[in-house]
Amino acid sequence: MLTPILHPIFTYPPTRAFSWPVPPASYPLHPRNPRSNLTFMSFFKHRFFLLALRIALGGVFIYAGATKISNPQAFADSIATFQLLPNQLTNIVALALPPFEVLLGVILISGWKTRASSIAAAGLSLVFVIALGQAIARGIVVDCGCFGSGEPSLAKTWMSFGRACLLLAASSWLYFRAALRL
Repeated sequence: MLTPILHPIFTYPPTRAFSWPVPPASYPLHPRNPRSNLTFMSFFKHRFFLLALRIALGGVFIYAGATKISNPQAFADSIATFQLLPNQLTNIVALALPPFEVLLGVILISGWKTRASSIAAAGLSLVFVIALGQAIARGIVVDCGCFGSGEPSLAKTWMSFGRACLLLAASSWLYFRAALRL
């Protein structure tokens, strides 16, 4: 009978040549660690994430409102390109919306009436989504006027639509998480 000649470095039968080191299950962030309370969804429910989301959302609304307050005529022209409102209502909206956005941003950042301010932000974002969506559906190339006026283009319209959808999702998430915290 022939016996295999074994080299002292190699083992018999041969094992895998290489494997990546796997952290042990006792590692704090390991998914199989029963003491690990960090999951993907728990990150988005954490109070520091909600605080950062509230501050970011408020900052966006403050910045958007402040840029529109400085030039209401350009904002009124941006609203008119949507072809949704009559001219008299366009001017009223152009004068009333920017201070409301600034006030909403301040209330969001302050944390006062989080649930009410987040539902107001969600409602305002929903109006933006509907306005931009109908402009895209009708083939109207608009400058949304969100952060000041600029040259209208289809790419900017789509980017504004995506940004409005993100604002809607963030403010809705804040509303539902604030409802659960009460």
